[in-house]
Amino acid sequence: MSLVHININVKGLEELQRKLRQFPDEIERVRREILAKYGRKIEQEAKDACPEEGLQKTIKVVFHPDGNFNVKYSSEAKPYVEPVIGRNNEEMREEIKRRIGEAW
Repeated sequence: MSLVHININVKGLEELQRKLRQFPDEIERVRREILAKYGRKIEQEAKDACPEEGLQKTIKVVFHPDGNFNVKYSSEAKPYVEPVIGRNNEEMREEIKRRIGEAW
């Protein structure tokens, strides 16, 4: 797990307390937004990477109540899908770090 460095500019103790109370909600909002974006992106790119329609039909992103997602696919699609998932997961982690830092 990597650390995220966040700078908070405040004009007083009350503003600092308000920002700190809002911080967990803002992190969760940004995380869910980015997970939804990358879930859809991974599904489309993984389908595009598969050479056959039959393999494309096995790919599906399943969103869970906690806001996370899993990518389901057949074992035959694995060589096409895994590089897409790996690249997008790295991009997603970088975007989460950047967006949370920008929010504060």
